[in-house]
Amino acid sequence: MNGNQMKWYYILRGLIALLFGITAIIWPAVVLETLVYFFGFFAIIVSAFALVAGAAAPGLAGGAKWSVALLAVVGILIGIFTLIFPALFTALIVIIIALWAIVTGIGDFVAAFTPTGRGNRLLLVLLGIVSVVFGGVLLFYPLLGAVTIVWVLGIYAVIFGILGILYGLAAGGREAASPAA
Repeated sequence: MNGNQMKWYYILRGLIALLFGITAIIWPAVVLETLVYFFGFFAIIVSAFALVAGAAAPGLAGGAKWSVALLAVVGILIGIFTLIFPALFTALIVIIIALWAIVTGIGDFVAAFTPTGRGNRLLLVLLGIVSVVFGGVLLFYPLLGAVTIVWVLGIYAVIFGILGILYGLAAGGREAASPAA
């Protein structure tokens, strides 16, 4: 691409990100639901392709073919489950994040009272408390946690979009950097 094409690439990419971000901030539930459905279809399609590719792969022996087939079927079932029960799937993802935060927080709290945590004990205790509280909030309010995650994604997209537009405008007709994929 020449410099002018790169300029418009960054401006258009920025505008799309900006629109997505504003949409995510204004209508987080709609964006969350769309992402969940997108994942469900994605899991089904990718897994179906894996099933076909695994069955047709000439280099796979019997055990390998069965493992590819099993993983593909599990992926298809997860996709179907996601499409049938989108709210439950959303809550499960947030609950997994919540449990991870709680376990990590407990680990940090315990580490604060080991010989290696001695120097930064207060920071580890605070880190543990923040992680456990964050995990607890997500655990007891999973859908609110999911909406909050979409808001954070939306804020990121707005910042990303504005910076992309500014870069595209600043590049003018000069040679702009090649985009990352």
